[in-house]
Amino acid sequence: MKHILNKGKIAATIVLLLASTFSYAQTSTPAYTDAQINKIMDKSSYPNYDKDKTDMEKIKTIFYHPGNSYNYKTSIEKLENIKWAKSKIDSVSKAYSEYWKVYKDQMKKREECDYLYELVKTQIKEFEDYIKNTDNGANPVFTVPKQLDDALELAKSKQDIVNSERYKSLKFSEKRNYVKSEWYRVDDEVLGADYQIAKLKYTKGENYEGLGALIKKREEAVSSINALKSELDSKVVEASMAELENIKMPAEVYAGADKATLKKNLTEYWAKDIECKEYKLLKVIFNHAGWERKQGTQYQRNSSDHNQITGTDYNYSFLEVTVIFQRPGDAAEIANMFEAEVSKDNINKTVEYGFICSDERSFKQILTKNVK
Repeated sequence: MKHILNKGKIAATIVLLLASTFSYAQTSTPAYTDAQINKIMDKSSYPNYDKDKTDMEKIKTIFYHPGNSYNYKTSIEKLENIKWAKSKIDSVSKAYSEYWKVYKDQMKKREECDYLYELVKTQIKEFEDYIKNTDNGANPVFTVPKQLDDALELAKSKQDIVNSERYKSLKFSEKRNYVKSEWYRVDDEVLGADYQIAKLKYTKGENYEGLGALIKKREEAVSSINALKSELDSKVVEASMAELENIKMPAEVYAGADKATLKKNLTEYWAKDIECKEYKLLKVIFNHAGWERKQGTQYQRNSSDHNQITGTDYNYSFLEVTVIFQRPGDAAEIANMFEAEVSKDNINKTVEYGFICSDERSFKQILTKNVK
């Protein structure tokens, strides 16, 4: 009897193996003729490929922040774009799924857009899980109005900053940074309210009852808060007017034949820079007489053989320039200026422009009326 049962188990196992093999054959990538493969691999068959890839890159910049945890600002941007992003990756998957399978089979690696799709799909799913897991069940229609009222009261209390002895002892740039650090809590309260509103729109829809009144309440509160901030900024400028009057714009001294081209290209580069493009560029001043040259050989050890040292020749020319700009939220009377750099590779004949707009420590302030 035991022998017969074992035979039965073996037969059942063979049937299961055959069934799984048949199932795999049905679901794996089907065989294609060479002509079919060439047609699928031909990029001209996908006229929207470049646009779809660009959209995927945009989704990546919104949802993929390696090493950073979620915060109000980035989460609001995600919530505002998540429906479009999900719709886009769905359409991209349908359009290119066959192409990706054939590409992987032929090239033995994933296609670039396929890799991008999987990356953003994972990031969107993780963000949706985050929204779901951090929801405390409170309805923003009832909780956000108080949050906005608290932000407004906090903004009113910050008007007394200018009366503190610590504030009075500071220079203008220090005063401005001091006010900014104190105002951070106000901005954080508003961002927290904006996050709750964005989440409500995403989870309940644009027509959710009470959402319209909530948005109106937010607009009124933020308008009052912005007015208080402008009033405070004006007090800071007024208290430092004598100091600021002594700060003058540097003189234009560079007279090279390429100055007009350099200024034009630098202005265009500014408008594209991920940090600087949000700032209004007022003036570019070539306040250094000429280029500074640096040349030599840079030596480095071979990564696989540390006993082997290679040298790379370099030959650069640098020209420092001063840029003057205004940032959103700054007092209208004040502009910022800092040193930028034009770098010319004399070997490869290329020119690069360098800004560090996020480093406020390098900024100097000047009255906008003195920018001529």
